[in-house]
Amino acid sequence: MSVVDHPVWRDRMPTREALMLSALLDHPWLLSECREKVESLRFTHPDAAGLCFAMERAPADTIESPESLLDRLKGYKGAHRIATQVRAIVTPAAIWGGSPTSSRADVRTTFAQLASGFQVRVRGGVR
Repeated sequence: MSVVDHPVWRDRMPTREALMLSALLDHPWLLSECREKVESLRFTHPDAAGLCFAMERAPADTIESPESLLDRLKGYKGAHRIATQVRAIVTPAAIWGGSPTSSRADVRTTFAQLASGFQVRVRGGVR
């Protein structure tokens, strides 16, 4: 069995995906401001993809804070648990410009940098 096939590695959420989700959880305004980009992201980890799916369906115009986003996620099976796990994986210090106290400009830059490394969903496959 190779290291990659080991269950610990296979089941671990990629750090980039956890960072992206953490930025969205801490700054829910990104869900409306960057909706097209968020909808085009292709997460490889099933929990990350499920949480992103739930966040995409949350009515972004009514979400005013990270706490209100978490409240909305309670309606999606497992989403609140995954959000809690993401917050445990990623400490705010690890997100150079996406910490809860970062400026919008820093968050936009961080989000764009994180998103640039993602494959995007397109009709008929992945680009």
